[in-house]
Amino acid sequence: MWWAYVASRAFAPRHLNYQSRLDSGRLFFLRNLVLFELAFFIAYDNAMNMAPRSGAPFWLPDSVLLCALLLTPPRTWWLYLAAPLPLRLLVAVPPHTPMWFLLTAFLNDSLKALVAAALLRRVLPKRGIRFDSLHEFWIYLGAAVVAAPALSGFAGAASWVALGREFWPTWRNWFLGDALANIVLTPYCSAWQRVGESSSRPARCVTWRASPCYRDWSLPYSWRTSGA
Repeated sequence: MWWAYVASRAFAPRHLNYQSRLDSGRLFFLRNLVLFELAFFIAYDNAMNMAPRSGAPFWLPDSVLLCALLLTPPRTWWLYLAAPLPLRLLVAVPPHTPMWFLLTAFLNDSLKALVAAALLRRVLPKRGIRFDSLHEFWIYLGAAVVAAPALSGFAGAASWVALGREFWPTWRNWFLGDALANIVLTPYCSAWQRVGESSSRPARCVTWRASPCYRDWSLPYSWRTSGA
């Protein structure tokens, strides 16, 4: 059986090398998923405790989720969308909050991130969003800072109306909280993730231009909502 011996010598190392790369890829993905869950937990817990009466003026979980979708292949998105559900149902839940509201808010935020990430993937299909040019940054603003938060705000405000709040003030708070998070944190997180790439330096330059917007808008807005 000389051919079996030759085949085993020729193909066994190659098979082992492929299996090693496969196991390494799975461990890398599992590590990323655990880090995402931890980051989402910290962001969600802080956001829920920031302004429990008026809603968080800076909705951090949106940024964490959208950044995860922008930096991962679409075939894994469903895992990143489903992973926050236990946290949304168990962490920092206000007393007497109905289950239907928690599930509605979860679906709303998940669809918002999914729509924004899908739009950006469709408009920039070759390499994805990298924030290394003002053209890409304007596309990102239109999809993730204006369109997705505005549509999400209508659904979120409608849910709050069922609990006794006014529609338009709630829509404004919802929209600004989502938009402020996506205009500052998501570009920064994406730039840090790509720090080893050649585009990381211009990405930081482009995203820094949005920082004054956050400093000028979010702090007065945070004071108004927390003091309401």
